[in-house]
Amino acid sequence: MALALNPASALLGATPAELPRDALAPGGALALVVHDVAPATWERCAALLQAARDLAPALPATLLVVPRWHGQPSTRAFESAMDAALAEGHELALHGWSHLDPVPARGTLQRLRRRFYTAGEGEFAALAREDAARRIALGKRWFARRGWPLAGFVPPAWLLGEGSAQALADAGFAYSCTLDRFIALQGQAPLRSWSLVFSTRAAWRRGVSRLWVPFLARRLSDAPLLRFELHPDDVVYPEVRRCWLDLLARALAQGRQPLLLREVAQRLPLKPSL
Repeated sequence: MALALNPASALLGATPAELPRDALAPGGALALVVHDVAPATWERCAALLQAARDLAPALPATLLVVPRWHGQPSTRAFESAMDAALAEGHELALHGWSHLDPVPARGTLQRLRRRFYTAGEGEFAALAREDAARRIALGKRWFARRGWPLAGFVPPAWLLGEGSAQALADAGFAYSCTLDRFIALQGQAPLRSWSLVFSTRAAWRRGVSRLWVPFLARRLSDAPLLRFELHPDDVVYPEVRRCWLDLLARALAQGRQPLLLREVAQRLPLKPSL
């Protein structure tokens, strides 16, 4: 089965668009995206959001919610917190079902991507189309029962195998993302958009991230969209927290407009008709 950091060709269907900086908003756009939102992580996610809003009040974020994080059920307290987040102007998106990769990894490349790179959390990396479609449908129903609007699906660790990409293409979402692309699913070309993301699982990873992410942010200074893709532990380590807050402050000072991911999808131009 095909496996890559980018989605399968059935989902992309086009070369990524290269747009000018002001294509989405005057001065460029930025998106604050919080991964792995679940009852077990919510205290850290809430602290991360508060740190961002201490920097810029009313800053909107897209929260990537996992219905059954590592098999754990949801809670009323967590769902009340999500209701409050929506009322505060944030967006909720579906981030897999369990955030665990259930398929054995075969071969060196797959083991590196799905065990070392993702710590076994790339849930949609190698699923068959039917299994991926079932998990997506479960997530959509879970959102619907709670009355939460749902426009986007972002796979855990941004990994999509061929079967998962096919299931996602049929699921009716407005957008998805991979590590290096924003993918609008309503007739727009995908947008090349690298994620600004930290790795915190070890001290050496944190050290490398604090060098790599600012370097990447400078390289992306003319990009139409900066994606600040943060994880719960990004608020735990002071040196990582200072780094992303400084980068976020610079992006805002440079005039970038904060957008929810659904707003990014709405602003992308349609592919030209043949």
